[in-house]
Amino acid sequence: QGVKPCVTGIILATGIFMVIKNCFWKDEMKELDINAVLITVVLFGSVIIFKKIKKRRTDTQIIVWYWNIARKGIPKRYQKFSEVWSFDRGDCKRHNYKYNTQFYFPDIQLEKKEYVQDVLFVGKDKGRCNTLIDIKEDLIKNGLSIKLNIIRDKTSIVNYEYCQPIAYNNLLDEINKSRAVLDVPQNGQEGMTVRVLESIFLRKKLITTDKTIINKEYYDKENMY
Repeated sequence: QGVKPCVTGIILATGIFMVIKNCFWKDEMKELDINAVLITVVLFGSVIIFKKIKKRRTDTQIIVWYWNIARKGIPKRYQKFSEVWSFDRGDCKRHNYKYNTQFYFPDIQLEKKEYVQDVLFVGKDKGRCNTLIDIKEDLIKNGLSIKLNIIRDKTSIVNYEYCQPIAYNNLLDEINKSRAVLDVPQNGQEGMTVRVLESIFLRKKLITTDKTIINKEYYDKENMY
């Protein structure tokens, strides 16, 4: 929103080093018609890319775009960016960022498969492990099956069998085999999670702990609980 680049580089934190090394580290970058580069802050290290890009293209607008909650805000040493965006309105108020929504890719299509589980959650712990376990127990008591893949992080508890990260293609396959996606936003999060987008675009039911969803323009009482 508000950016009209000839070429906008959307640099994802997953695999970011190889992408930048092969595409932007070279002298050819100086010849590209780039007006703006969006650096999506999924991992802390992604903002380091700024120095390399800015050194080669001083005329390029750099935008840091948070897709996760920015607990402490952007470090002062990185505040030379042209703009800082966030998907979370609360963060925008707290840190004076510009708001921009999450996005998804409508061209992702799934071939229909037989359901293996009713509900699926795949994601990092982020302090939600106990809540997720409680939800799993409630769903099972109500006759629903659930696959809970929680990935360990710095918030993780000791006595739980965590799962390894999986590639997004494999995640899509798991979503395809599920009737519903479970969404448990972090405490204080206001922005739309990727799981909400996945439920909408991949036509899955959504079970969420976000009570404000009933006030959202995309709320569908037949498919969101």
